[in-house]
Amino acid sequence: SLVEVPIVFNVNSPVNLGAISLKIVYNPTLLSCATPRISYTWSGFTSNPSPVDNCSTFRDPCSGNVQNVQAIAVAWSSVDGPSFVGGELLKLRFNTLGTTGLTPLTVTCIPEDNEIANQSATRLNVTFVNGSVNITQ
Repeated sequence: SLVEVPIVFNVNSPVNLGAISLKIVYNPTLLSCATPRISYTWSGFTSNPSPVDNCSTFRDPCSGNVQNVQAIAVAWSSVDGPSFVGGELLKLRFNTLGTTGLTPLTVTCIPEDNEIANQSATRLNVTFVNGSVNITQ
């Protein structure tokens, strides 16, 4: 069945966004990317260049053992700097693969994989919080 995971970005005051880069690792034995992979809820995504997203395997150095992991990635940029006041940016969309249980969703440890910048290309001070999907049948 389909599960949507909201990605929320809280801000202290409105910010003109210039770029977003996210890479989130998931367990491919419990989840697969749905079609479409992302539901873009923030209006800035639709009024500016479309984001690029994909699901793929990549080499992850985070665990100490460099290993292949499955991740969903999002990249977006705009010179227009649409205003964002906080809240939901997007939803990751997965299909569950018939197993029950809790599966983690983790941001990668590579800083460049997970960044949010303002219109001036200054990286914002962002704290990323890992999440999970609880699969019930």
